[in-house]
Amino acid sequence: MTPTFRHADSCDMANVSRFYEDVWHETYLSLMDDRELKSWRARRDWRALPAGNGSVVIAEHEGRLVGFGACGPARDGELGTFGEIYAVHVARPFRSRGIGSALMGRMAREFAERDVSGVGLWVFHRNVTAVVFARSLGAIVAGSRGDTHGAGHTELALVWPKAGDLALFDDGQHRLAQSGSGHGLGLMPFAPCIPACK
Repeated sequence: MTPTFRHADSCDMANVSRFYEDVWHETYLSLMDDRELKSWRARRDWRALPAGNGSVVIAEHEGRLVGFGACGPARDGELGTFGEIYAVHVARPFRSRGIGSALMGRMAREFAERDVSGVGLWVFHRNVTAVVFARSLGAIVAGSRGDTHGAGHTELALVWPKAGDLALFDDGQHRLAQSGSGHGLGLMPFAPCIPACK
């Protein structure tokens, strides 16, 4: 299976949002009870991500969305990096095929090409799979923070001091498709949705 990778534009975002909801719920349903899930979900609303100043990369297989990653400037100073990976998700049937690491590598390459050195992400401490995944790509645990809602959750700050180290996982075999204008999203606002979008 060889997925294709490209930058999302605003036409893709409704599909990305649905995908995010489905995969996020599937992942965290086994890690939290219903009350915790609802509390945490409020903090993880896709619409809360600062997409207007970020980049979303999607992975597709036979025209079907099978994964995505979102990144941009760090949302606050707690992470200790200039760049932040807001989300990376892959559909369960397509995991362990290198898609997640390829998405991470592509986002990191965008940071590296813009001289953004450090990049990191926040991971729910109970999501052992995500922690192990990030660590396998060279992340270091740089700190933690508690849940501001007081529900007892903890997030770990997983950091790559040099984005170029993570960018190595973009093997270059799948170049990002560019938007119709000939420019990728990079860390620029999303392209407008044109009438041809479905």
